[in-house]
Amino acid sequence: MFTSKTMNFINIIVLDKDKDKVVNAIIKSGIVHLANSDDINKFIKEERGVFHYKEILDINKLKAKVHESLEKFNIHIEEKDIKDVYNQAESMDIQVTLSQLDKILLEFDRMSIRMKNIAGETTRYKQMLEQIDILKTTGYKFTNASKYEFLDFRIGQIQPSQYEQLTKELEDLPVVTFPVKTSQGRLVIYVVSLKKNKMKVNEILNQYQFSDMQFTDEISEISDNIIDEIREKIKNLSKEKEELVNLIEKFKKEHSLFLKDVFFKTRVLELKNTVKNFFFKTSKSYIISGWIPVRTKNRLFSLLEKLVGKNYYVEILKTDEMEEAKDIPVAYSNPRLLRPFEDITYNYGIPEYKTLNPVPILAVTYLIMFGVMFGDLGHGLILFLTGIIFKGLKKLRSISSILSLISYCGLSSMIFGVLFGSIFGYENIIKPLWLRPIENINTLFMLAIGFGISLITIGIIINIINSFITKDFIKGIFSKSGLIGGILYWGLIIIVSKLFVQKQTPHKSLYFFFIWLPFFLLFLKEPIAKIIDRKKQMFKEGVGIYIMENLVEVLEIVIGYVSNTMSFIRVVAFGLAHAGLFIAVFSLVEILKKSGAPTFTFTLVLILGNIGIILLEGIIVSIQAMRLEYYEFFDKFFQKTGTRYKPVKI
Repeated sequence: MFTSKTMNFINIIVLDKDKDKVVNAIIKSGIVHLANSDDINKFIKEERGVFHYKEILDINKLKAKVHESLEKFNIHIEEKDIKDVYNQAESMDIQVTLSQLDKILLEFDRMSIRMKNIAGETTRYKQMLEQIDILKTTGYKFTNASKYEFLDFRIGQIQPSQYEQLTKELEDLPVVTFPVKTSQGRLVIYVVSLKKNKMKVNEILNQYQFSDMQFTDEISEISDNIIDEIREKIKNLSKEKEELVNLIEKFKKEHSLFLKDVFFKTRVLELKNTVKNFFFKTSKSYIISGWIPVRTKNRLFSLLEKLVGKNYYVEILKTDEMEEAKDIPVAYSNPRLLRPFEDITYNYGIPEYKTLNPVPILAVTYLIMFGVMFGDLGHGLILFLTGIIFKGLKKLRSISSILSLISYCGLSSMIFGVLFGSIFGYENIIKPLWLRPIENINTLFMLAIGFGISLITIGIIINIINSFITKDFIKGIFSKSGLIGGILYWGLIIIVSKLFVQKQTPHKSLYFFFIWLPFFLLFLKEPIAKIIDRKKQMFKEGVGIYIMENLVEVLEIVIGYVSNTMSFIRVVAFGLAHAGLFIAVFSLVEILKKSGAPTFTFTLVLILGNIGIILLEGIIVSIQAMRLEYYEFFDKFFQKTGTRYKPVKI
């Protein structure tokens, strides 16, 4: 649990006829983290006649077609164990399936296009009816318009509020205007003027954003028969639309099971194809490589023997036997309860192989900080129940880790709520088992600094251990988070404690052994490292520049440790801010009570205030706790990032 699982590198060598069986064994075992053999195996790099195997399949084309079909059919895919279709996937002919999908999409597109055309035709006919209604009101006829040599006829729309002002503007001209009807928030008006005044009239109309209405040629003549014909067409289109909707729904139901089945089978083929592309081919055999945890190798061997018999060879290599090994995958045996904190760790980076597992320490310290900053029994209970209830919903399975974290934070908040004697901000309902934050600010500040010192020290210890595990002794001893950096940090703590807490003058030896000696050794880190590595050139850019650079660097380490430690004061600050928000809400409730406001008013304020505190403060507190973990704890030892163990599995 405290270090990553021990990994072995394996090479599986099989004959061509057994290649697919090995693929099945790898996938079903669910323990092989595939690796490119040419990065690690020397003989593959050097041997001629060994090439990367690539199986050309139309997987991507099939995948794209399936997704297009699901999207058009509006089919939601729910989680399913693809073990049910795993063995059936190989029997699916990709080209035949693509042809079937093309036919389904072609028919669906045909119906969809007709549906759009019906909508377009219906809209056009409805516009025609509206235009006829306008023309009937005005008495305007297209056939008669050309008879009037001196008159100009216009029908258009303006804002209703502008009509009165427009008529005033046109008073001095021989123009007749009258409103016809209001359509879609705009006023339709009929304008008759002399053709010789057309330009002047247009100028005035344009000032009022007059827009001419466009009439279709199909309504050049207006009669009751034309209106009846158009209404009949709209009725027929509506009937056709209803029939087509039913037909499309029936078509979807007929093919939805097929599309879902193809989707899952495609996923299986894609998975198998991914594994196959890791094979290397020789003249007579195939080689595939990967990493497996030592304790799980028997599971893979039993599956191989079951599927392939004795027709395979497995070479097992330990990590210390492989100089070429890079990016060894990292896997921890954390309990399921720690999964949310594992995700927080991986969000920052992947620890290096064989280094200490920071997840358990992160889990404990994160919850302590959250609880102190958000200590309230009532609010904690709401967070706890929210996480538990929403985690039970199938739709939220993808964020189950976050919901678990919310539940844990709620539990921590409840514990500290009991310790602080706070329930929904009220501190007179239950007695505190420990103390009241608002009455013990100095005590909490001291405890926060002590907590920070402890967490930073743990980070330094982890860094030293990790450095010795990875045989990076210079880093373990001379880095800012190494042994000497740790001595300097604790020297500062001891001296500051004696001066300001115990009111004593520290002995000179303390200054020498805990300040000046570590300071001097950190200053000489680079020359010592070069002596160990047997490098001749000590100071590449000159002694003067080296002294200046390292002096600044050592001072930066000291200032960094001070600021790192003081950062933990924010734990108490946010805890007091949490209590301060309650005071603000209660003060507002008291003001409403004294002003004679109805009971429901201040009750609503109290409820909304608590909801606001939970949402706002909860988010801020969780971010602050994570920030302290990342920048004050992880920063001490998380220098490199590894590769996460991701085995191929169903």
